Amino acid sequence: MRIRVLQLALMAVLAIMLPYPAVAYIGPGAGLGMIGSLLAVVGALVLAIVGLIVLPFRMLMKRRSVKTDPPHQAAQTAQSQDR
Repeated sequence: MRIRVLQLALMAVLAIMLPYPAVAYIGPGAGLGMIGSLLAVVGALVLAIVGLIVLPFRMLMKRRSVKTDPPHQAAQTAQSQDR
């Protein structure tokens, strides 16, 4: 009895692992739509990663430009902010 259950389990696992031919057809419209969606997702991920990398450098450059302003321009900027 125990061997019979083991044989059935082994046959079930082997049947699940056998490859079956795909009986599906993706037409040109659906295929192009899928490719377009995939490119949009990949592009969004790339832009997000680039944005996360570039943002700290932009902030550093902005800080540097404020620090390197001539004194008279910094005073004018402070006066315009007070108004």
